[in-house]
Amino acid sequence: MPLRIAGHNGYEVPADLKEYVSRKSQKLQRYFDRIQSMDVSLQTIKINNVCDINLKAGPFDIYAKEKSSQSMRAAVDLAVAKLERQLKKQKQKMIGGKQHRRNPFKTPPPSLDADEETEPESESVA
Repeated sequence: MPLRIAGHNGYEVPADLKEYVSRKSQKLQRYFDRIQSMDVSLQTIKINNVCDINLKAGPFDIYAKEKSSQSMRAAVDLAVAKLERQLKKQKQKMIGGKQHRRNPFKTPPPSLDADEETEPESESVA
C-alpha cells in the first residue's frame, strides 16, 4: 500500500513520526485488505495539531480529519481510530448490511401440518 506523508503550513514531519504513522496505517489492513493508497497530511494550526487522512480502498474513498491540542501522535491516533470505524462500517455494507435479529418475544406462527391434526389422542394413554 503506497503511503504518502506530508507536512503543511511549514510543519516538518520528523522521521520518528513518519515511522509511527506507517505502523498505525499497517493496522488498518486488518479491517480491509484492499487498501490502494493512503495520503496523510500533518499540520499545526495555532495550538492544535491536525491530522488529515485520505484513504482509497476498493470502490470508495474515506476521509478523516482530527485535531488534538496534546500532540501530533494523539491526532494521528484519533484519525486512525475514526478510519477503523469507517472501514468496519463499509465492509459490513459490502458483506450484506446489518444482521437483523429476530424478536425473542414474538411467538412463532402455529404450524398447520396435516399429520399433527389427524393423530388420535388416545395413543398417549399410560
